[in-house]
Amino acid sequence: MAWMNIKEALYKIPDLLFNNRFYYISEGIPITVTGMSQKKKINLIKCGLQKLLSSPFAFNFPPVIHVEPTNMCNLKCRLCPTGDNLITREKGYMRKETFYRILDELGDYLITVILYGWGEPLLHKDFPEFVRACTERNIFTTTSTNGQFIQSIDEALSLVDSGLTGINIAIDGSSEEIYKKTFRSAGEFEKIKRCASLIAEAKRIRNKKNPCTNLRIVVTHQNSDDIQNVEKLARELEADIFTCKKLINQSCSENFITYLPDSGINKPLNKKPLFKCIFPFREPKIFWDGTVVGCDIDYNVELPFGKIGEKKFKDIWNSPNALKLRKAVLTKKSYPDFCRRCHYMTTDQGECFISHKKLNS
Repeated sequence: MAWMNIKEALYKIPDLLFNNRFYYISEGIPITVTGMSQKKKINLIKCGLQKLLSSPFAFNFPPVIHVEPTNMCNLKCRLCPTGDNLITREKGYMRKETFYRILDELGDYLITVILYGWGEPLLHKDFPEFVRACTERNIFTTTSTNGQFIQSIDEALSLVDSGLTGINIAIDGSSEEIYKKTFRSAGEFEKIKRCASLIAEAKRIRNKKNPCTNLRIVVTHQNSDDIQNVEKLARELEADIFTCKKLINQSCSENFITYLPDSGINKPLNKKPLFKCIFPFREPKIFWDGTVVGCDIDYNVELPFGKIGEKKFKDIWNSPNALKLRKAVLTKKSYPDFCRRCHYMTTDQGECFISHKKLNS
């Protein structure tokens, strides 16, 4: 949805207007939106007009937001700003008051809330409650985990009962030996398998299809020959989707070359900067303390839009810094430093997925 072109958007409008249905894929997870209110439909149409008009002023609310439950993590993954200790802002957990304020102000317009950031979201004790609050408002939810949590059937049932739409589970290998060679080596491989299998069991118990589970491997030099074995394991663990993703140097680490596959699949495909970034227009990031930024690459808050609780979101959404960032994107001039670090400057988001397969269907 984030990178939908105009042609694709026009194709979807009849289904939206006449069937009250909207389909898109969020990081490999298919989402079919039904039962949308008039406010949500009108807001989506405004998003399309915003794109056509190319104005830095947003007269639509974001239909999708990225919410960071916490920037704490139980692992120290290399190539990640959290694992490489590059995040200088304070660490903490989002307060329930902050999350409910977000929903109170934006809930009428939101289609999806993406619940993860620069930390492990399942560390937050109120994570299932956050999801339930969204589900009750007909807001879809996705998250991404390192698979070290959900180690009991009760925890899995709580996740299924919350109404979570989809979950990405990072596995990165078909065995303990291969997994330990990757940049996520501090995790326990057996816990990842148990996490995936318990969610599958909980879905059977509750007779539910969601959350859609996406077992994901980030392809590195250490696991590039293991992809078929990981896919086989994903089927055995009853995952719904298996995804291979390109390695991204999110922390600009010099160690990146150590993990880069020999095949060259991670090399940038574009020499010119991509200028169709939509995150400051349609998918902002809200960090655990309520700070709103244009996207998660601004992980040290170089250009804050504002803070939930201190101002109304409608004022934050068109604050001076928000307009400044959108103008930079539209004109392709005066990019802030974090934009220059962005991997999408040289590689389109769609090209970040090497393969995407539905399983057990």
